[in-house]
Amino acid sequence: MITFTSKKQATDYAKQMRREGWKAAVSPVSPRAWQVKLHFPDEGQSRRETLGELIEGQRNVGYKVRFVGDDELHDYAGANPEFGRASGWPCPPKTFLVDKHFSVKGKVKVLGHEIVEEELMKRGWNYHDAHLEALAIERQLAR
Repeated sequence: MITFTSKKQATDYAKQMRREGWKAAVSPVSPRAWQVKLHFPDEGQSRRETLGELIEGQRNVGYKVRFVGDDELHDYAGANPEFGRASGWPCPPKTFLVDKHFSVKGKVKVLGHEIVEEELMKRGWNYHDAHLEALAIERQLAR
């Protein structure tokens, strides 16, 4: 779950993630905090179908997903444009890079992580905090 300090921030984030194919629920946790819980994938869905839906969701909002090797990622599992801007890493605009050597399950986890991390950083989160939230989503996708 991702916590925001205003209902508008939480609602805007949930709307964006829904456009990208996620299920998102907003709930208050205190008078000054709202949480967004993301759900993906649907029960009974294969990992291959989930990966296809994640890629299609990104296409729908103008992003590309590229599966690349170590020559582009070096020892990273994936990269996104906001991470690139924050770290000086050469990640193409509106493109998620994912290690092509992972299994389908691994690609789902990494792509989900990169999508969440990118969206939070676009909303002003620093890399460290966005990365920690994305790791929580990654654990959910590993189930």
